Amino acid sequence: YVARDAAHDLLFVHASARQPALWIYVTDSKQAYESVQAANANYVFCGHVHEPQLYYTGADGRSTPFKPVVGTPIPAAKHRRWLAIVGSAGQPRDGNNAACYAFFDTARERISFFRVPYDHQAAAHKIRAAGLPVRLAVRLERGR
Repeated sequence: YVARDAAHDLLFVHASARQPALWIYVTDSKQAYESVQAANANYVFCGHVHEPQLYYTGADGRSTPFKPVVGTPIPAAKHRRWLAIVGSAGQPRDGNNAACYAFFDTARERISFFRVPYDHQAAAHKIRAAGLPVRLAVRLERGR
């Protein structure tokens, strides 16, 4: 899935914008750079990796990773290009089983990442009750 907001130069994609149909995980600077280049937008927001991360392209043209701090706005001016991996509302990979999301303030050009606790134990119970793979329930419980 890909959605564009041309008025704010935003692109939303589930995985990499480079080849959205292949669901490529963006897990390093090279993949972040390729996704941003393919997006042709200053701001790219994606998920699929299930772990919040931010990359920016500097004056040297390279993508640099930046680990966001929950609740701390990050200046994201248009003179750089940005790729924000906003995390997930389940199946986390970073040891934190709270749901995560990001908020982009277009007027101030700031990105903030947030975590929201939810009843992950109840969700894990429902996964088991539905006969889904147990590893999915365990991941919710452990956050990995």
